[in-house]
Amino acid sequence: MRIAILLALLFSPCCFAISYHAAGHNLTIIESSRQEANFCSPYGYATQAQFNKWLETHRTIQRNSLQALQTQAKSAGLTEKEQLAFIQEAQQHIKKQVATTVRFNQSQCPLFQKSLEYNASLFK
Repeated sequence: MRIAILLALLFSPCCFAISYHAAGHNLTIIESSRQEANFCSPYGYATQAQFNKWLETHRTIQRNSLQALQTQAKSAGLTEKEQLAFIQEAQQHIKKQVATTVRFNQSQCPLFQKSLEYNASLFK
């Protein structure tokens, strides 16, 4: 019985550690998709609903990425409170980075679902 449980855990997505770099990459993809949804929504596109559904299917990637950030902070000797502050700071940095480097165009809005599919293919 124990072997079956260990094998199930071995092939479970929750057991694959991701690198600190990959975590930042994944969170940047999620934030870029969020900002694109926010950009297109005022133009009458249902991008918020599409984004929420897409994010729900990739919630494990988001969670594992945040855990990788926390692991990095913990290994750096930060307290639990400092770890949470670090994660919040990292998320704010990613948000600002995407806002200043990615430019959206209204002509992209009808293709938002395809953009989400492409973005999902970029996860590490």
